[in-house]
Amino acid sequence: MTPMREPFGGACFLYHAPSRRVLLQHRTDDAPAFPSHWGMFGGRGEEEDGDDPMRTVRRELREELGLELDPSTVVRLWDYLTDRGSHRYVFLYPWADPEYSFELGEGQGYGWFTIGEALGTLLLTSNARRDLTLLAEYLSGE
Repeated sequence: MTPMREPFGGACFLYHAPSRRVLLQHRTDDAPAFPSHWGMFGGRGEEEDGDDPMRTVRRELREELGLELDPSTVVRLWDYLTDRGSHRYVFLYPWADPEYSFELGEGQGYGWFTIGEALGTLLLTSNARRDLTLLAEYLSGE
């Protein structure tokens, strides 16, 4: 019998340091959770990820944006239990070109925002709001 795995998810900020902006995803109007909200790219851990949140984030960004993330430059920021009881791992990936045209595989769009813009003007998922607030604290220490 295979042991039951704990549910987890991984999410990633693409971060453009010169402009201090992050890339966020605009969820579709028919999304099963938080329709039409803005959130982070990422998703639930799958069996193919081998219980490795880094592999989850790399797979999800490949599926959602057509990106191959270099694992040596991915920064693990924090993890916590969500309100839904899932373990959430959050990463940051430095991104040099905010004009890059991503291949959007999920959601209805994406955009670059400062943390203040996102928190002040966007309808955010609860996890995105929490993670943006934590990111502001993290970056203030830089």
